[in-house]
Amino acid sequence: MAVHITLTIREQVYNYIKQAIYNGELQPGDWVSEQHFAEVLNVSRSPIREAIKQLIGDGILVDIPNKGCYVRKIEWQEYLDIVEVREMLELYSVRNVVKNLTPELEADFRAIDVHFQEGHELCSTKQYLEYDYQLHDLIVKNSNNDIVLRFYSYLRFLTNCFRLIALRDPNRYESSCREHSEIIRCILLRDADGAVNAMKNHLQLTIHSAGEFADRFSNA
Repeated sequence: MAVHITLTIREQVYNYIKQAIYNGELQPGDWVSEQHFAEVLNVSRSPIREAIKQLIGDGILVDIPNKGCYVRKIEWQEYLDIVEVREMLELYSVRNVVKNLTPELEADFRAIDVHFQEGHELCSTKQYLEYDYQLHDLIVKNSNNDIVLRFYSYLRFLTNCFRLIALRDPNRYESSCREHSEIIRCILLRDADGAVNAMKNHLQLTIHSAGEFADRFSNA
């Protein structure tokens, strides 16, 4: 029998704000207004305040005395440090997912690859971001290591702002779609070394592209 879990208002607000940051609707350095979200979500300010406190505890928001709460900015060097750790987690995960491949998982990867191709043809950044998240999440989840998943989810969120910056380059957008397809191709061939190399290449190219916009981001 299916179990339906109902989220509390605080949890719904938490997820809403977090998704707004992840999608780029809230940018690093943006002010997070309790009143604004209370009006948008039609809830009292109490669950908004609780959700904001949790996001501060997660390191996603920062509370500046006498000024308010803001989306945390990640400096370039911190980004590089985070990506170095993230790379280790993702290379570990993509090697393991090849070992754990099942017919059902193969179907999931094929479905995501089709969506990448559609995103490329439609030039839909929103669609690309959705399936980019699904692919990386699918790989890490199926490494079957909960500790890796927990750390990865947090680090990926922190670096998301630079991912959005990298995609401002239309050439990067197109090449990233191809890189993801190559990762999937190697996984489906059960080529662990090829999948690791494809993932490493993808992450390094993302860093390079984001670096070209780092100064602009820092001065935003």
